[in-house]
Amino acid sequence: MKAIVLAGGEGTRLRPLSFYFQKCMMPLGRQGKPLMEYIVRLLCHHGICDVNVLVGAHAEQITNYFEDGSRFGARMTYHLDQPDLKGTGNAILPALTAAGDEDVVIFYGDILSNIDMGRMLALHREAEADVTLALARDFPVPVGVADVTDADGPLATVHGFREKPRIDMPVNIGIYIVRAAAFAGMRTDPNGVLDLNAHLIPRLIDEGGKIRGYLTDEFWYDVGSIERLEKLSDDMVTSEMSFLLKS
Repeated sequence: MKAIVLAGGEGTRLRPLSFYFQKCMMPLGRQGKPLMEYIVRLLCHHGICDVNVLVGAHAEQITNYFEDGSRFGARMTYHLDQPDLKGTGNAILPALTAAGDEDVVIFYGDILSNIDMGRMLALHREAEADVTLALARDFPVPVGVADVTDADGPLATVHGFREKPRIDMPVNIGIYIVRAAAFAGMRTDPNGVLDLNAHLIPRLIDEGGKIRGYLTDEFWYDVGSIERLEKLSDDMVTSEMSFLLKS
């Protein structure tokens, strides 16, 4: 089984650090292992060792560190993003085309998680799904939320306020299992943009595709911004991810 890791973004939310580091190479935890090492080790832990990495900004940092992936038990190949094509879909489609009718894992390169890929894959296959998205429950909103009424123009009456509430609404983690052939024939819009979340999956739903959500309470963390990186403690990384470094 193949995996596709999206690791080509410029990491604008991580500037100025991302001027010098690819965001998936940010060192985490007391051992200072790059985020992407945890991703590769997690995939291999669940027997998904054929890893295709979509690279762009600071690609050499990834290729120089991982090389062919053999010291992590993986087989890694690299595919350079085309700068004239915008959106994750344009990067993903060539790899999906090469996969034929296989199931493929897609993993965003700024997500740290200990998700049980084996269980998610089993449920995906049992449901005969075209796409299974990992969805987290009880998501903490990072800002305060106001309850308002009597909105007349720009001014409203505030009758309630909650600081960083948790919402009972499934949110997308950035980890998917897809049947590659489900995306056959999809093309960019007139502006050359094609995004996995904004275009590919909604289009598949419109066409009657079978989309399932894997609802999980397993650990996941978006490391895509300076604020999020600063709040990710060494203790959290050790507690949730150290099992991957024991072998």
